[in-house]
Amino acid sequence: MASMLTQHIIDSSLLGESYPIWALRSPNPIQSRVCLFLDAEIYLHRMEIEQWVKEWNETTDLPNISALFLSHIDQEHRHRDFICNEHYAQFLVVELIPWLRGRGLLGDQSPVLVGLSLSGLAAIHAAWRHPHAFSGIVAQSPSAWWNDEWLTREIKTNQSNMPKTWLSVGLQETEEDVFHPPSAMHQKTSQIESCRRLANRLTSNAAGFHLHEYEGGHDPVCWRDELDAAFRWLLETS
Repeated sequence: MASMLTQHIIDSSLLGESYPIWALRSPNPIQSRVCLFLDAEIYLHRMEIEQWVKEWNETTDLPNISALFLSHIDQEHRHRDFICNEHYAQFLVVELIPWLRGRGLLGDQSPVLVGLSLSGLAAIHAAWRHPHAFSGIVAQSPSAWWNDEWLTREIKTNQSNMPKTWLSVGLQETEEDVFHPPSAMHQKTSQIESCRRLANRLTSNAAGFHLHEYEGGHDPVCWRDELDAAFRWLLETS
């Protein structure tokens, strides 16, 4: 089946980079929800999300999805942009969203922001800093362990009314004291324990919150398998 993706390039003055972004329009764009996936290369190539979106739009009784996939460029940029980078959060809100609207890729509604691992951390951070810019968050195995769980410590109870948030983590994500290339980022605590602590904090900060602990590890197969449940919960409770 031929791809229906269209590629665009956005130049960011805040980050000094040019980011590829791919768009997949819903058959019913006026009635669809726009979802912005960070880590485009993982979602598109390792998880085959283009096909998942098409199947969702053909079978769901909920709103269709129009998907946008933002490139992470490379691993070095992931380790710079996604670690609660204030400039990256501002880029999404101040540069990217108006740019998308100006090109007819996003209407008046706010997008659902989707990320995994480090980009899941970036999604929650961006929504915390700019809670009115997004209509929902899907954070799959977010790297809540980053910098001694900095984000969990920074988010104060009842500090902001974040959008509806789905946070997931695998029961097998138990590794500790791990160094991640290319920057040798140090993960001291396990994914599952750090995500549980972040979830406890978000319970009182999000307009709606759901923690999903699945059987499995830090695995694109698991992330793809849970998407139906994640978006059903998110769109049914909108």
